[in-house]
Amino acid sequence: MNKFKLHHPLLMIIFYSLLLIFLVSVKLSLDVNLDGSTFTIKNIHLGFLSVTIIIGGIVLPIFLLVYSVLLFKLDKTHLFTLKPPEINDEDEGSQLIYNMATRRVYTYYTILIPILTIAVLFISLSPWTLSGFSIILSLVVVSLIHYIIYYKTVLEFSE
Repeated sequence: MNKFKLHHPLLMIIFYSLLLIFLVSVKLSLDVNLDGSTFTIKNIHLGFLSVTIIIGGIVLPIFLLVYSVLLFKLDKTHLFTLKPPEINDEDEGSQLIYNMATRRVYTYYTILIPILTIAVLFISLSPWTLSGFSIILSLVVVSLIHYIIYYKTVLEFSE
C-alpha cells in the first residue's frame, strides 16, 4: 500500500487543524467594525496576532511545501489529475478498505446535512444571525471531522 495514500488523511487533519487555529486567531486578534461600506479596526490583540503571524506566515507555508514535496515524491500516479490521493486502485484489499472508509464518510454527511439544514432554518427564523466567519468555521470543522472519520477507518481496517 502506498504510504502517502495511507497518511494523506492525517496530513489533511493537520492542515484543517492549523487552518482552524489560524482562522480563530485572526478573529480574536482583530476587533473589526463593519458598518456598511466602512471597515475599521478598533483593537489589535498582540498575543493572538503573534499566533496568527506564526501560523499564517510560517507554519502553513512550510506545511504546504512539505505536502507538495511528499506528493511529488511518493504519489507519482496522481500528480496532475483531479483524483484524490485517498482513492486506491492497487489491489482488492486496499479497495475494500477505502470503500469502507468512504461509506462511513458518506454516512456522516447523510446525517450531518439534514441536521445543518434544520439548524440553519431555525437560526434564520430566530433573532440571531449567521456571520460569514461562523459559516467558514463550521465548514472547516466539518472537513476536519470528515478526515478524522476517514483516517480512523483506514487505520482500523489496515491493521
